[in-house]
Amino acid sequence: MKKIKAFTLAESAAHAGFGNNHRSCAFTLADTLITLMVIGVVAALTIPSLMQSYRDSQFATAKKKAMSTISNGFKLMIANNEGVTDALPLTQCGDDFNCLSGVFHKSFQIAMDKSKTHEGLVEKYTKSGESTDEAGFKWDDVPYIFTTNDGMTYGYLGGFSVVVDLNGAKAPNKICKDVVKLSYGNGTVTDKTQNDENG
Repeated sequence: MKKIKAFTLAESAAHAGFGNNHRSCAFTLADTLITLMVIGVVAALTIPSLMQSYRDSQFATAKKKAMSTISNGFKLMIANNEGVTDALPLTQCGDDFNCLSGVFHKSFQIAMDKSKTHEGLVEKYTKSGESTDEAGFKWDDVPYIFTTNDGMTYGYLGGFSVVVDLNGAKAPNKICKDVVKLSYGNGTVTDKTQNDENG
């Protein structure tokens, strides 16, 4: 039996195209390991940024969905009140949890009311950006809180303003990232988070 001599990737490239070459093309273990190492380094450098982009797009999609939910809910609430916006039942409820619950249930698809104990809600949020400072927002300051079937938590702040935790109690629990303040007016919903980051 004839022994076939293996050669490196560089030698293989140098001999490519020669039909009368008696050597058989093969890669050494070192060539294979170097190739796998290069692939591993490229993956290690690109995967974190791809994952971050994916998470950011998830938050953007969730925010659009929350804006749609709020817009549709308040439009229905106004329609149920014969188009009169300044005498909505909300203004008569004040901070009465049961009254607010009754009004919101007529206009929003609510999965569950959150009780006054705020079980399962995030206790502390951090400010936007790279900051680790605690934000001023607390669920204790919100008179009525509800969740929807998609896992979002909404808190009614008064008027037509709502705070939304886009992914419930899951991290990162950061203002402007997964916690936003939205306001309804003139048929549209706007993000007021930047103007009121501290709560």
